Amino acid sequence: MAGLLAASTTLGVASSFISFSDVAWRVLKRIREYNDRMGDGLAIVQIISARLPGLIDEMEELKLKTETGSELTNSQNSLSVAVASCDELIQRLDALTKKLIPDEIETKPKRLKKAISSVYYKKELSKTWGEIENYKTLLISHFTKVKEVVQEHEIQHSENPVFIVPFEKDPKFVGRADVIADIEQALKKQSRIAIAGIGGVGKSQIAIEYCYRFKEHYPEAQVFWVHASTVSRFRQAYRDIARQLLITGWNNPEADTLQLVYEHLKNKTNRRWLLVLDNADDADMFFPSSKMPGRPAGMARHIPHNSYGSIIITTRDARVGRKLANGEEPIPVSHMTMQEAKVMMRSRVSESYCESDLERTLHSLGFLPLAITQAAAFVTETQITLSKYLDLLEADDSSVLSKEFDDWRRDFETANSVIQTWKLSFDQIRRQSPRAADILSLMAVLDRQGLHSFLLRNPKEPEAEFLTALGILQSFSLVSTKKGGRVFEMHRLVQLATQSWLYLQGTLNKLQEQALNLMSERFPLPLFENWATCEILSPHAHAVLCCTFELESCILQYAKLLNNLGRYEHAQGLYEAAHKNILKAFEERERILGMEHPDTLTSLSDLAAIFEQQGKYAAAEKMERRALNGREKVLGKEHPDTLTSLNNLALTLHDQAKYPEAEEMCRLAVDSSEKVLGKDHIDTLRTINNLAVLLDSQGKYETAEEINRRALDRREKALGKEHPDTLMSISNLASVLERQGKYEAAEDIFRRTLSSREKVLGKEHPFTLFSISKIAGLLAYQGKYQVAEEMERHVLKIREKILGSEHRDTLESLNSLAIVLQHQGKYEEALEVNRRVIDIRERVLGEEHPITLTSIHNHALVLQYKGEEGIDAAKEMTQRVIASREKVLGKEHPDTLMSIYCLAYLFHMQKKYEDAGHLYQTASTGFKKTIGPSHRATLWCDWFYSSMMQEMKQSERVATRRHHSLFRSRGRRNV
Repeated sequence: MAGLLAASTTLGVASSFISFSDVAWRVLKRIREYNDRMGDGLAIVQIISARLPGLIDEMEELKLKTETGSELTNSQNSLSVAVASCDELIQRLDALTKKLIPDEIETKPKRLKKAISSVYYKKELSKTWGEIENYKTLLISHFTKVKEVVQEHEIQHSENPVFIVPFEKDPKFVGRADVIADIEQALKKQSRIAIAGIGGVGKSQIAIEYCYRFKEHYPEAQVFWVHASTVSRFRQAYRDIARQLLITGWNNPEADTLQLVYEHLKNKTNRRWLLVLDNADDADMFFPSSKMPGRPAGMARHIPHNSYGSIIITTRDARVGRKLANGEEPIPVSHMTMQEAKVMMRSRVSESYCESDLERTLHSLGFLPLAITQAAAFVTETQITLSKYLDLLEADDSSVLSKEFDDWRRDFETANSVIQTWKLSFDQIRRQSPRAADILSLMAVLDRQGLHSFLLRNPKEPEAEFLTALGILQSFSLVSTKKGGRVFEMHRLVQLATQSWLYLQGTLNKLQEQALNLMSERFPLPLFENWATCEILSPHAHAVLCCTFELESCILQYAKLLNNLGRYEHAQGLYEAAHKNILKAFEERERILGMEHPDTLTSLSDLAAIFEQQGKYAAAEKMERRALNGREKVLGKEHPDTLTSLNNLALTLHDQAKYPEAEEMCRLAVDSSEKVLGKDHIDTLRTINNLAVLLDSQGKYETAEEINRRALDRREKALGKEHPDTLMSISNLASVLERQGKYEAAEDIFRRTLSSREKVLGKEHPFTLFSISKIAGLLAYQGKYQVAEEMERHVLKIREKILGSEHRDTLESLNSLAIVLQHQGKYEEALEVNRRVIDIRERVLGEEHPITLTSIHNHALVLQYKGEEGIDAAKEMTQRVIASREKVLGKEHPDTLMSIYCLAYLFHMQKKYEDAGHLYQTASTGFKKTIGPSHRATLWCDWFYSSMMQEMKQSERVATRRHHSLFRSRGRRNV
């Protein structure tokens, strides 16, 4: 009975020791976090912070002595009371610190309440801590009496090989065969190796697995585990090793345990051994940066060298690993493969789930073992589906990834969440290199990829200093490098953890403002020569613009960045995105600066230009007139910005077929630009280009061609052959040549333009697609209908995706496709496409807009193939088009003459030769005057007229023969 009672008492003592240790570490962790945030606080908190680690070590040592000699002591009951009392007091200390020390997530009222109560808690803390230290003295006295008995007991077990690994073998360990194989190969060549990787990547788990495999392979070998995160834990681990090995003098309070273990393992007569230094992250702990008198030497000197022994170092800092491994490069531990990650998640989550949900979740978690384990624990604990977890993760990554979970295979002092794990690395970096911490902080509020060094480096910063700071971040595996070390990126979860870290420090908003200032200054105007820089900075601009700013100065920087980004997106053909950003910039500038501020007027003008590209001509005209009036008033009539508005308004009027007013305004803009800016200025050349387009639309092809060639020559000299403006002039020249019937020359130019646009603008840019569509149209003229149809459908698909189904360019693709279908005899499909285009154009542009009339004209051409009824409908439709074109474009415009020519053909088909002849002659005369006698349209018109005249003569001869035949027949009957 007494034996059972003693055993029961022993278990109670051990349980109290374990409880004390767990709670004490929690208290210490809370106090350290408090000190990190608050600096010097209450004196009693500082005392506890300094003395509690030593108390934990002493209690751990007493626990070990209890386990070894408990059945030999005669005072178990008094011991049990003392330890239980300590446990009760540390629980009380835990409650007190929790009440006193504010959590990061608490509201300001709660924190204020705690601050007011601090006087009371200070007294309670002092009282509780004093009682704990009294019991510690009692416990040490107790164990002094039984020291000799314990030693005698330990000697009996000294011959067995020691295996000190504080974690059991994981039956669910997954993969990592490549890393373990690398460890085995490296240890054949050297006695020390390091494995390095980001926190949570599974370094310690790999080391644990290797220890058990090593023990199986070498059963007589000794295996030791040293927690190397702090000096205190390093010393405690060496004390445990000394006691387990019964090294002479281990229980002498005056002995240097570190030196005892070092000398023992260094002795070549000892058996084979393996030592793991886990979490050896603190460079200053092993290699102090300054060796001042009285400062302890680094822990590195206590790590033994022995041909019989092997050492594995796990570290987040590759630099520390490299030094501890005698200069050898650490074995990198990266994230798991997809297959490894799947096996790991399946072994920890029993519920059924969709394979796509699993893969999406693992991608979101970056295949990081700790994140996977954390997710599995969360899913199991909350009994939610993997799909629901994925929703939570995408909605609030920081909250989900901050959740702690119980893992008996991780060190109790180590955080069990991704966010908290990386916080340790961040804190260490901040202590070692504030500059590295600054760079990491800036990276966290920009896009995590494509982080170019020119964006991160301060203008006056020495390159060596910058590279050293970046090297620290790379050593901790927090950033990786691309493109020869000039471009960096960080893992999504690392960025998220860094943002959380900044938030806890209260510096996140400040960093976001710093990033906004940087981007608003660095993001250039989207001139062609700046496109490469704009492309690099665009993702970072988008990241910054997702933040919220309250200061008026920040909002103006925000608007500036929005406007420049929108202008770049406009240049890239991303009209919807550009519209959204510039509209927001305009609204903020108008609210803060007022309508007549030059910046507000710039945003208004830019917004009008986007509306024009989207085919919203009425709205664009209204905005541009408003911008022009404002600029004339504020800046003057000859200011470059005013001339830009004048030019843009002329273009918008042109798009609405208001040709006389547009031409007058455009010529004024040309004259003023040449006077103010010079003949070769980029803005002057754009105005000249628009004048040529205006003349082209009015059928003044020869003049338009002449102006286009002049503008092209100047642009090539001033801007280069591949500048987008130069390519625009080349394309416009080709269009004029096409309308003059010079198809071969036009096709050659369009193909050269296409090649350059694909290179400069990209294959899906609206201008590139325009070139493809033009080439398709020219191929159709040559009878290559199948190829033309394939090209038109390709362009249509991309335009619908990028620009939308009702954009003017998309409708132009449908119009061109209908023409190709008509030529192939696919009349029903062509009619269906034409009806769709006409409906939209009549609704958006109006019934008498020149582009709408072109669609109606084309529809009439298809109707003629539906028999006599179709020809009548085509005639009626064509007559309406002629009337509208004469009204809008004039009687001698080539498009008006084309409709007259087509109407003549319809009368011709019905053998109404007199009506047809008159129309043919009208069209031919007009063609010869406007587009020339050798134009394809002129030649075809004359050919059909000539053919009709021959038909008429043939019909007359037939009629004459019939008449004579009838006359002869009558004569014979009379005879």
